[in-house]
Amino acid sequence: MANTDSGGPALVRDGGEWTIAGTLSGPRGEAGQALFTDATKHLDWINGIVNGTNVPPADVRLSLEGSVNLGNCMGSVVRTPDAKLDDSALMLTNGHCVHGDRPAVGQALVDQPANREVPIADRDGYETATANANRLVYATMTGTDIALYRLDKTYAQLTAEGAKVFDLTTVPVEAGDKISVLKSVQPENCTAEAVVPRLKEEGYHHDNAIRYASSEECVPGHGASGSPLIAADGNTVVGVHNTHNASGEQCTANNPCEIDADGKETSTAGRRYGQQVTMIPACFTGSTLVLTKPGCTLKS
Repeated sequence: MANTDSGGPALVRDGGEWTIAGTLSGPRGEAGQALFTDATKHLDWINGIVNGTNVPPADVRLSLEGSVNLGNCMGSVVRTPDAKLDDSALMLTNGHCVHGDRPAVGQALVDQPANREVPIADRDGYETATANANRLVYATMTGTDIALYRLDKTYAQLTAEGAKVFDLTTVPVEAGDKISVLKSVQPENCTAEAVVPRLKEEGYHHDNAIRYASSEECVPGHGASGSPLIAADGNTVVGVHNTHNASGEQCTANNPCEIDADGKETSTAGRRYGQQVTMIPACFTGSTLVLTKPGCTLKS
């Protein structure tokens, strides 16, 4: 008996016919004896599957609709409250996810050339539409960690192709809010545990960062950067995932620390964080960046 024999039928004579009595499971010890599963012990289950009267429900899987896998990071197509259907669409990700050099401390990248494929997934994670990011509209890692790209298609065109487009919130995330981290393969259900006044990582500072409560359902890691944080309505982006403390180090790369009002730094391995996005709509007219717009607080 070889390993590839597993699943083979155990046949017995029943009158003039052969009947399946079991299936081969594997060998027993070094003697090479075969072990079979007794099919008669599972007849009720087998018959329920065959005749459709006892089919188990399909596994519940969170929707991947609207997720954008950028290879090194994730993203999402978002629209500001006053965006029009014929406006060029915007894609949101992290500032540290841009191609080429990252924004320097205290700096922002504004209106830079770009050439980046943007595959937009359906609910099962398969590509339903594709666009090209032909302009880096804005990126910074100072005060927050965001990047916005302009796509070569309008919101109307993407919607017609079946792509999910998310609304950008104007209401900040607060402690206790339920959010979903829309990353590839499997989204994760998280809860905002606290809003951290200042987060520090490798010289960068992020204000009002969202700390997730620790749970087995909320462990976004490397590669999930840029994943949108989705509100319970399934349509609104309320934040963007950007980092976690990998090893407990203090304020180093991949090990962010929290800074309290007295300047005390606290670093805890395993803590995960996202960034608020409420400041974005105030700096846009439709999908056009206007850093001089009254109320805009993004770094120029």
